[in-house]
Amino acid sequence: MKWLRFVALASMVILVLSACAIPEEPTRTALVFGVATYREGIIGYPNLSLTDDDAEDMATMLKAQSWDVSEAIANTNDPSLNSVASKAAIKNAITDLQSTNAGLVLFYYSGHGFEYGNESFLCPYGSITTGNQLLLDQMISKNELYAWFENAGIEDVVIILDSCNSGGFVEAGATIDSIPPVFGKYDETGEYYITDGAVAYSWFVDSLTDTVKSFISYSNSSPFVVISAAGAGEASWEGGNNGIFTAAILASQEKTSTADCDGNGYIDTTELFIFCAEAINAGWNTRGTIPTSNWDVFFPHLSGTAREYALWATK
Repeated sequence: MKWLRFVALASMVILVLSACAIPEEPTRTALVFGVATYREGIIGYPNLSLTDDDAEDMATMLKAQSWDVSEAIANTNDPSLNSVASKAAIKNAITDLQSTNAGLVLFYYSGHGFEYGNESFLCPYGSITTGNQLLLDQMISKNELYAWFENAGIEDVVIILDSCNSGGFVEAGATIDSIPPVFGKYDETGEYYITDGAVAYSWFVDSLTDTVKSFISYSNSSPFVVISAAGAGEASWEGGNNGIFTAAILASQEKTSTADCDGNGYIDTTELFIFCAEAINAGWNTRGTIPTSNWDVFFPHLSGTAREYALWATK
């Protein structure tokens, strides 16, 4: 009978060890796009100077963090090479994920952004003609970008946009795309008018209607997590070696950064947003407005979803 006891004990040990085994790291796929050249052979607008560096540095960082990275950058004087960052190419790159085990997908874009009719657009290569005319049908709207991922069956998506007006890609969900003051008036239209120190609800039941509205709005919102460099009507800026927003993203992984709020060794989407907002405010916004260089303040935005994704480890 001793051998039966031994077999039973060994089986229990195997089961315990199996239950405690570290799960396999999930697949992580990154699509990185940067557009610096919109018109070949010219210097200045509409071409950009650091958006290609943004994409290259993001791709390098993500590869070092064990992401499977596909990068496409328009920064040459050859239209055939620049077309890898066109609208059609971006759509195809997302569509091609349908037949792969993409896992968590990170979509990163650095380039021009445009606002038209209260709607935000990304401006890939080919969306600006030789006469500096904007081609709306060659731009990418929020609905188009979301639909491409949904049609490809990709449910776990983090979208990071370093472009002007990119806040229009942020779904409100249970939040709003704005940076309200910590104290003070929330909304002066009258419906939710709250002055400093006022109590919004005297009884729990008073909040029921707003709670139901928020739940419906949240449950119907996109599951994608979006972090934008700026608001729907804000410009995003660049300086030094990168865009100000992308520079903050890259700095988040450094061991000396304060991005890892919970100290678990990984930066998640909420921690990245908080870190970037603080970095931009301290390193850019506090410099004030300089009329000679049109120095505008801006803030990143985060979609109002309860989802969070671990992105990368601190070094």
